[in-house]
Amino acid sequence: MITSSSNPKIKQIRSLQSASRKRSEAGLVVIEGVRLTVVAVDAGWECLRVGDADGLSERGRRLGE
Repeated sequence: MITSSSNPKIKQIRSLQSASRKRSEAGLVVIEGVRLTVVAVDAGWECLRVGDADGLSERGRRLGE
């Protein structure tokens, strides 16, 4: 469980969210929400990292497995 906003994984995600050039150079996207994640997985996209939060639905928890 990540609890600090200074965690390197969180810093990378925030950096990718705020800079489209970095996303493009890395060939990555940041997806938020269960529905969009399901669409991406169903389309064959590879998930490198899945995060969740307290109160995540059962459907959302299954995505992280």
